[in-house]
Amino acid sequence: MTGKKRIIVMNYFLKRVNKFQEKIREKELDFSIIFNSRHIYYFTGTSQNSILLIPKEDSPTLFVRRDFVRAKKESQIKDLVNIHSTSEVLKSIDGFKENEYNIGIENNFLRVGLFLYLKKYLPTSNFYDVSSIIREMRMIKDDLELEYVRKSAKVNEEVQTVSREYLKEGITELDLAGEIQKVLTENGSTFSYFDGYWGRTPFIIASGENLWARSDFPPVLSGVGSSPAVPHGPSDREIKKDDIVVVDVASVINGYNSDHSRTYYVGKPSDKFKKIYDILLNARNDGIKNMRAGFKIGDFCQKIIHSIPKEYHDYIQGYHQFREGFGHGIGLCLDELPMLVKNNNRRFKENMLIAFEPKIIIPGWGAVNFEDDFIIKKNGPPEQITNSPI
Repeated sequence: MTGKKRIIVMNYFLKRVNKFQEKIREKELDFSIIFNSRHIYYFTGTSQNSILLIPKEDSPTLFVRRDFVRAKKESQIKDLVNIHSTSEVLKSIDGFKENEYNIGIENNFLRVGLFLYLKKYLPTSNFYDVSSIIREMRMIKDDLELEYVRKSAKVNEEVQTVSREYLKEGITELDLAGEIQKVLTENGSTFSYFDGYWGRTPFIIASGENLWARSDFPPVLSGVGSSPAVPHGPSDREIKKDDIVVVDVASVINGYNSDHSRTYYVGKPSDKFKKIYDILLNARNDGIKNMRAGFKIGDFCQKIIHSIPKEYHDYIQGYHQFREGFGHGIGLCLDELPMLVKNNNRRFKENMLIAFEPKIIIPGWGAVNFEDDFIIKKNGPPEQITNSPI
């Protein structure tokens, strides 16, 4: 990276830190202690094993356990300290045992043991959750983040190209997964991605009866997995003639996800498949027209439902009590704000990055699913960044 490019990149990280400091000053917090690796990467540009201390004023400090040399090279903030234990971070705080500080922490990430440790070392301080502040910030992408997700989207298009070429009768879901893994690796994408549940999970390939199989994984169309240890994703099921196959993959470039799926038919598509496919495709296309800044997300979801014939309403986004929303934000994690659910009063905003995934799942028959990623624009229609043929 050239000196000029590094300065440009550094400015993005400094702007994020400055914005966060504004937010914690509004909450009358003295500082925040950040442990989550995705949050640390978001503010610093490195995800080495470290703890980030962000005061309400002045510069943040990154306390690095390992590897300090790599963190020094990667970090976009200047103040780094090499440490061996968390206590060194706390001891760096003036009067850490006597003063009453208001401290921001990540409630949705911190383990109980670590929280009790903080309470022990900072007995007179008060703790407040800043997870929602960071999640809200990450919901709106800056230009650097959008550069990364566009690159990730191109890799995901290549995944679908290879899936169309390789998919045939007689291979297993795992065979196809192997070809996809090769594409991801050759294009610089990590195989696993971060989310809020498993931490890192495989992509989804589901065929035949696996399309409506239930599992623990939040998405209702998740496949059954290769073993009870990870009960979702591709399995050893052999793909047969007249199977419906869904390929749903997250590619990750520079830590940023794209999320892209297509539905395939092995052989000549049946009339029923073509009918349901076209119904969902039309609903998808109608939905995209409403994906614009200022439009309420709950209304967006309701309009999609109303655009699908009533005979299929019991199968939109799942069936019975097993259902999910129409999509989600994406970024450093696969599932971020906003959630595309019908009771969401939030409105689309410029530079939200949205994975839109309408689906129809009919037990005993199969499923159809499309997923594409969109950048919400200030005016007009969104920018679609995954563009595999439908």
